[in-house]
Amino acid sequence: MLFQGEMVQIGTYTDLLDSSTSFARLLDDIHQFEQQHSIELHQQQSVISSTCSDVDEEMLALSKNIETKHKGTVKSHVYAEYLKAGVGIIMSLFIVIILSSVREATSIFSNWWLAKWNDDESYRYRISNNCTSVQNNNNTVWSMSNAEWNNHRNRRFYIYCVIVFAFVLITLFRSIITKFMFLNAGRVLHNKMFQRLIRCPIAFFDTNPV
Repeated sequence: MLFQGEMVQIGTYTDLLDSSTSFARLLDDIHQFEQQHSIELHQQQSVISSTCSDVDEEMLALSKNIETKHKGTVKSHVYAEYLKAGVGIIMSLFIVIILSSVREATSIFSNWWLAKWNDDESYRYRISNNCTSVQNNNNTVWSMSNAEWNNHRNRRFYIYCVIVFAFVLITLFRSIITKFMFLNAGRVLHNKMFQRLIRCPIAFFDTNPV
């Protein structure tokens, strides 16, 4: 048997156990250390098994609350709530219908005005070339002098420019108004969602991780 690097006793296991108290005490220390180590291993295994059990329960809970994807069309009440969150359903419909109607009316009127201008130009060209197919039903253009015709042409041009400018302004105004409506609707719906989310119980965040 060695003690502090020196051989202090020699003999078999039984002889040393009977004759040496230090050897017996060493065996007791080793036995106690093995028992303590066994207890610690058992505790670690218990903690690991408990942790695994908790993880399994959490995964089971998550599998029960798994998100699913639905296919289909957006319901009409969703659009109604969206418009209501903007500036109100009635006001939203009124603004969209009025602005869209005015824009389309301006576009149609500009096309009609351009067609009339084109007819005047075509009629005046045939007059200047003494075409036999010219009819006398357009007395205004027929009786115009060159100076009057130039004034008439300029008036057609200026009015057409005003119509196009009004069309651009109406389109821009409609875009700004609708953008404001949709941004306000998104802000209102986001605030409602956030208020409901922060008032949810903690269990909601446990079962629905971020």
